Amino acid sequence: MPVVNASRLAPDERKCGGNPASFVKLRTKRRLCSIISLLFALLAAACTGEPTPVPQVRGLPPTLPAPAYRESAGPIDAASAAQVALLGRLDQPEMPSTLFAYALSPDGTRLAALNNDELLAWDLLTGALAFHTARLDAVSLCYSPDKTEIFAIRASGQVTAYAADSGAERASLQVHDRYNNVSACDARGGRAAFGGSDGSIRIWDLIARQPLAATGASRGETTALAFSPDGDLLASAGLDGQARLWEAGTGVQRAALPLEDLLVYRLAFAPDGGQIALGSEGDLRLWSTADPSSVHRLAAPPGGAAQILLYAPDGRALIGGSSAGGLQIWDPAALAGVGLIDVTGLRISADFAPQGELLLTSALGAGAAIYDLSGAGGSGLARGQIAMPGAAIYAVEWTDDGRLLLLFDASGPVYVWGL
Repeated sequence: MPVVNASRLAPDERKCGGNPASFVKLRTKRRLCSIISLLFALLAAACTGEPTPVPQVRGLPPTLPAPAYRESAGPIDAASAAQVALLGRLDQPEMPSTLFAYALSPDGTRLAALNNDELLAWDLLTGALAFHTARLDAVSLCYSPDKTEIFAIRASGQVTAYAADSGAERASLQVHDRYNNVSACDARGGRAAFGGSDGSIRIWDLIARQPLAATGASRGETTALAFSPDGDLLASAGLDGQARLWEAGTGVQRAALPLEDLLVYRLAFAPDGGQIALGSEGDLRLWSTADPSSVHRLAAPPGGAAQILLYAPDGRALIGGSSAGGLQIWDPAALAGVGLIDVTGLRISADFAPQGELLLTSALGAGAAIYDLSGAGGSGLARGQIAMPGAAIYAVEWTDDGRLLLLFDASGPVYVWGL
């Protein structure tokens, strides 16, 4: 895949004797030093189970200038990926800081995010800021299936529903009195599950503002939750050494899987709902929902699949990994590894294109890249670099309509790429 060259340098070079290269190096060093403390805090929180700390990265200059916002010309595929360009930049109206949590509407046209102080929402078709309001103690977000509401989940176990266009508060629900910052949202049905420090789980219908089910406490807190694609099943893992499969509407337990001493941080359902991937710092396990006695253990790179665990939308590939070991590609049907992507750093991120054969990745300080996975297991992977010198890109998203690539910079902006 050809290199995508769309970098532009800032003009202020006087501090470096008029040398543009020296200025870029200095700005890169300053940007990385400013966010290293945040990233180490995030990693520490993942290990301890404590709520994610609020980032304090503020006041850094944007990596790229903001162009006049343009609407995408169409979905990105393997044939057109080399033509992606910077379409616009989403900025914060007040003092910018890291967007530490975000959610996309199901149709990929809206983005909601949390920074140090505010909840913000943008229209991705126009780049316009829909609203911004006080964050309070919100730690995560999800959209309603019809994108008319944004649900802000607070550290206190309270969920506030906001009108997606105006930010007007519509309802407030106390969903879990021992919430431990582990949740999952069902994008299709409007359900959400909330884990507790006592191992209990509360399942809510956020649209109807009604609780659906509650499970009893266990011997350890909840570490991971995930809904099946149809929203009918909920998978959970916890410090009690068990993974469990529940009926999402009733809370009835379908199956349990002993994990020995394995601590599972990530859960993911296959697109057809027939398989659950369990990611830990040690290995990867694939659990059959049709036959819960069927479990397969697969080798993982150093650090396991504790940070990233994603099925391709077509189900033909599964990726998982960590900042230390890169991204492993598995064939979940053949139960085998088929390749390794060398993406490492203090913070890495990845997301699939809707058709499944392209993968967008980022590593802190190295910008973002697109990989063509159709060559996995063969002679190698085609790679196209999205060049952003000095960028502190810590997260990436490929919208579900296939039209936009979102690159989140730790200094606050979101860079929107497309055709």
